[in-house]
Amino acid sequence: MPLKNNKDPKKKPDKNANKGGQNNAGDKKPKKKERETKNIHVCVCGLSRVVDLYLRQVNNLSCTTEKYIVYIDPTRGSDEDGRINATNGDLLLCVYDVRDPSSVTYLTDRIMPYLRGGNWKMGIAGLGVENRTGGSGETDVFTASRLARQYGAHGTELVCCDGNQMAAGTLALYGQVCPEEFEEEEDEDENDKDKDKDKNKGKKPKP
Repeated sequence: MPLKNNKDPKKKPDKNANKGGQNNAGDKKPKKKERETKNIHVCVCGLSRVVDLYLRQVNNLSCTTEKYIVYIDPTRGSDEDGRINATNGDLLLCVYDVRDPSSVTYLTDRIMPYLRGGNWKMGIAGLGVENRTGGSGETDVFTASRLARQYGAHGTELVCCDGNQMAAGTLALYGQVCPEEFEEEEDEDENDKDKDKDKNKGKKPKP
C-alpha cells in the first residue's frame, strides 16, 4: 500500500524560506564600526595634594563609550610653588578639593593669574564629589561653574575614588572644551546615513 503524502497540495511553498541555513537579505545586520582609540594628555594644575588625588589613578584612567576606547594620560602641570611648568597637553585641567575651600583659594591666587587671557584649552574640576556631605566646611556646588565663567573655561566635579569614572568625567569635560575633536566623526556618521538613503532611492519595496 503506497504511503500517503502528508503535504497539503493547496499550500504553496514559502519562497522566503532560508536555503542552506543562510539568512535572507533583509536579515543582514550592518557591521558594527570598531571603536576608535583616543589618548588624551591632561596637564593637571593646582595644590600639590589635590593634583595627587588625580594622579594616583594614573593606571586606571580609561573608559569605553559607544565610539571610543579612551585613555587619559595625566602629568603634573604645576610645581610645589604654584608655577606652571607644563601646558602642552590636550587639556589643561585646574583642580581643587570639594572638601577644602583653601584649595580653591590656592587656584585663584597662585594658578589662575598665570592662565588668564591665554589661549588655553582649559577645564576646571572639583575632585571628590562622592565625598560631599553637605557640611559647612565644603565648597559650594556652584564653585566649578563660577570659576569656569570667570576664567573662560568649562567646569565640572569629578569622582576621584574610581579611575574609570574619573576618566569618563574627564572625557565629557574634554568634549565641552574641544568639541571640534568629535565633530569630524559626527560628520562622517551623517555622511554614511546620507549614502544609505541615496542607495535606497528608486528601489521599489518588495510586495
